[in-house]
Amino acid sequence: VTARKAQNWCSEKTNIPHFETSAKDGVNVEKAFETVARNALVREKENDITP
Repeated sequence: VTARKAQNWCSEKTNIPHFETSAKDGVNVEKAFETVARNALVREKENDITP
C-alpha cells in the first residue's frame, strides 16, 4: 500500500492518524502505539455515562 493511499483511507475514516512504521527498525512504533492508546482513553472518557 502506498503512503498516499493509506493517508487517504485514514482521512476518509474520520481522520484516523496515519503513521509509517517499521517494527524491524523501531521507527514510529512507540509514537503510533501511544497515539492510539491516548485516543482510546479520550474516547472512553467521552462515552462514560457513569453518574
